[in-house]
Amino acid sequence: GGSVAFAPELAIPALRTMRDRYGDRIYSTYGFVDAFNPSYHDGKQAYWADNTYLGIDQGPILLMVEN
Repeated sequence: GGSVAFAPELAIPALRTMRDRYGDRIYSTYGFVDAFNPSYHDGKQAYWADNTYLGIDQGPILLMVEN
């Protein structure tokens, strides 16, 4: 998300695709979760996703989008 200021034509479609593909497990009220790994498979879930949001990660995204 922090790359929006540098390459919006690439970053915005990538963010939309991640949100559409992985849905509520990686995006909700506070934005994107801290991390997710679509290549990790444990037999129970198709991919791993964190369940926390870190302000230190969200802040730069907001600043870069505003920029």
